[in-house]
Amino acid sequence: MADHITLAPWLIKAKVTPPKHFLALMDREAVMARLMSNVEKRVTVLEAPGGFGKSTVLAMWRQRLIAQQKRVAWLSLDGEDTVDILLAHLAYAFHLAGINMTHTRLMEDHTDGPQQSLLDVNRIVHEIEKLRDSVVLMLDDGERLNDEASVEALDHLIRQAPENLHIALAYRRNPGLGLSRLSVQGMLDHIQVEHLRFNRNEISAYFGKELTDQETQTIGARTEGWPVALQLIRSASREQGNIFDTLHELTDRDGLGLNYFEEQIFHRLSQADQKFLMEVSVLEWIEPDIADAVLHCQDSREGVRQLTHLEGLILSLDDRVDTYRLHPLLREYLQSASKRRDPDQYRLLHQRAALVLFQHGRLLVALRHAKKAGDRQLLGELVESAGGGARLWLMEGLTRLTAVDRLIDDATLNMFPRLALARCITFIKQGCLKEAQHLFECVHEQTLNFTKDRAGGDLDALDQDRIFVDSMLTVYRCQPITDALLEPRRTPVEMSAHHQLLVLGHRNNFICVAHHQSARFDESIKAGRQAQNNLREAGSVYGPLFIDFHLGSICVARGEPEQANKYFMSVRETCRQKFPQDAGLKLISDILIAELDLEQNRLSALPRRLSNINARLHSSEAWFDIYAAAYATASEKIYLKSGIEEALEFLNEARRHAERLALARIDGFVTSLEVTLLCLSGEGEKALRKMRGGSFPNLTDAPLSFDDGWTWREAEAWACASLRLYRYHKDWEKARGVIAKMEPLFEERDVVRSLMCLWVGAALTEWASDEMTHAGNYLLRALKAAAANGYERVFFRDRREVEPILEFVVDEFDRIEEKEELVSYARDLLARLQQQKVSDSPSLTFSPRELEVLRELNKGLQDKVIARRLGVTEHAVRYHLRNIYAKTHSNSRLQAVRKARQGGFVL
Repeated sequence: MADHITLAPWLIKAKVTPPKHFLALMDREAVMARLMSNVEKRVTVLEAPGGFGKSTVLAMWRQRLIAQQKRVAWLSLDGEDTVDILLAHLAYAFHLAGINMTHTRLMEDHTDGPQQSLLDVNRIVHEIEKLRDSVVLMLDDGERLNDEASVEALDHLIRQAPENLHIALAYRRNPGLGLSRLSVQGMLDHIQVEHLRFNRNEISAYFGKELTDQETQTIGARTEGWPVALQLIRSASREQGNIFDTLHELTDRDGLGLNYFEEQIFHRLSQADQKFLMEVSVLEWIEPDIADAVLHCQDSREGVRQLTHLEGLILSLDDRVDTYRLHPLLREYLQSASKRRDPDQYRLLHQRAALVLFQHGRLLVALRHAKKAGDRQLLGELVESAGGGARLWLMEGLTRLTAVDRLIDDATLNMFPRLALARCITFIKQGCLKEAQHLFECVHEQTLNFTKDRAGGDLDALDQDRIFVDSMLTVYRCQPITDALLEPRRTPVEMSAHHQLLVLGHRNNFICVAHHQSARFDESIKAGRQAQNNLREAGSVYGPLFIDFHLGSICVARGEPEQANKYFMSVRETCRQKFPQDAGLKLISDILIAELDLEQNRLSALPRRLSNINARLHSSEAWFDIYAAAYATASEKIYLKSGIEEALEFLNEARRHAERLALARIDGFVTSLEVTLLCLSGEGEKALRKMRGGSFPNLTDAPLSFDDGWTWREAEAWACASLRLYRYHKDWEKARGVIAKMEPLFEERDVVRSLMCLWVGAALTEWASDEMTHAGNYLLRALKAAAANGYERVFFRDRREVEPILEFVVDEFDRIEEKEELVSYARDLLARLQQQKVSDSPSLTFSPRELEVLRELNKGLQDKVIARRLGVTEHAVRYHLRNIYAKTHSNSRLQAVRKARQGGFVL
């Protein structure tokens, strides 16, 4: 230096020198690139808990800067730094970096009174300003600075820093420096934990070998990208040879990471702090009030405050005031140590935690503690106290019930019959009806027909849970609901108001289902709304969603699509917000919305909503209405896209599923769908054999009434299939018999959708039998309904047969009331029918002449006859036949006609 100076003897060179043994990890290129570009700014802040490599990163940055001939000053701050000590070491740090600080006299041993700190800062600044070169000051361990005058002096240095000075600060928490102004001005770069934490790619690269995704994910979860922990794992894995094994054994009794936690952390604590940490480690989160109750103390908050030097291992939760958590590895070490040293105390703490957390409404966490305590009795009692399976499901949904069930082993089930009934509900909701039925029968036997509960149990609650499960099994097996099914076998001694509301809500829900299926819609709506009132008053969000499904289905049946859509969209929004993991609710809404889309001839979304529908449906919950809507909608969608064979295979799988689970009604319903599709594809003889060989009623002879257990969906499907079959075989009298029997039933119950299907079928029947006026009248009724509700699939399904009847109706508009509006709608519908290029089979298109040839082929005529009827040569007929074969990928007349029928080009 230019000027000689005698340094004060108390200046410590270690404070102005980077640590020589900092944690040596791989170069953090992303962080380094960011730091190297920061010199033009005023300040860089590295803020993170301990062990995240702040000192390491600063030291690496320093080396790179020095390699570029930059002047770098280093100062490690300390809690004992008074302002005099701080300023002296600041000057010393700059002095060692090659900046002459002798004129400041700050490095001398002053004995003539206190320094004027802010003026002394200005002297340092003045010396730096003399240089043209840029200077970087690195301040490490900033959180240790607690002297107010020192903080003020450092704050002044930052504010007055010349343009050639860049200041880098590393701290766990800001000691009180005013940096917000610089941040707003864009003069500060804030590097935090997320920038210093190792990501998955860096973890893989750090270990220098290929890791599986599972290994990388597990290492990331266990370490949270904490550099010190990664160093421990790598060091341990070098001795053991297997990273994944090392990861699981890191904090075990023989784990190589154990020494680090014991020597560097645990043994440096006071005995009181050790005891507090080991006991509080049983908790996932350290919340002082809960920790006090579990530990039987009153100073958990103070206990955490005494451990601020472990910041980074005891982490504050940003979104929860006064709540902390231990780093996963530290918590594992502490729990393992606690369990080894005093297993009885370890179990006791978990038992206390279970009880305390249950009182705070945290059921799942409480149950996990009971399980860790190995206390099956406590676990079972807590589940029963939470309401058992039925109330848990109604209040919190299937996801919560499933999570609870996973914590219950078979031994606990044997002790608690109500927990076994809870598992029955889980089975039912997963589509495992056989398993649910078997377990229900086991409980029936164990409890002597539900008359004997466990010691200390609740017979009234057991009986109510029986009703829940038995009625659910009945409905989900598509069997009729009876009043006796919903009645308790014993008069409850005492029932809380909350429990009573849930019981009433459940009962009214199933009454709603029963009335809905028998088309007593007004009664169903009344029961459904009462069920929703009961459940909502009890605080249930989940239960009312199913009522919305029922009410929406009623609107579909009544021809009220807008209201139906409101119900379904409301359910979807609630599911999105409250139950995003509940695949069953999404599946049901997909099915019901797809059904509504099909009725309105909106086909574009059907493939997405009904994707892989059988696999999804057969592994989830469903009742008859859902099965019926899914099978009917999906089979038509498959028929339109892929033809009759794939549609029939789909329905065969549906039948096999129904047979496996002994589902009532499904076989006959599926038979009606098969008959309909076979008739549509022109295979009437197969349809007739299917009707005779299946559980298919003869609607002209058999009595049929909704009050005898028939559902409106069954009646609609069977009526439409019968009508189509009789029409195909030109049995007009039987067809009219079906119309005469079914029309009054549908009209009485206001089943508008079924009436529209019946009216269009009747119109086609009368037209085919040359009763044009009757045909027009029937079609006119369907048109009036469609104009109001948009249910147009019923016309497009038989597009080519409907077109001439619709033309007739339009031509005869003089006798139509409300003629202008209705005729306008009819003309528009006719235009759309004629313009549609058979969207059901978009790969097939034919010229007008090819269509004429196809129609004649369909009649079984030979080339010579076709030529004569069309007024063309036989050569021309054969030319058009070759085009038809090519387009339909056929090699015979029979195949070509069959594919044309499938596409709806010929009848």
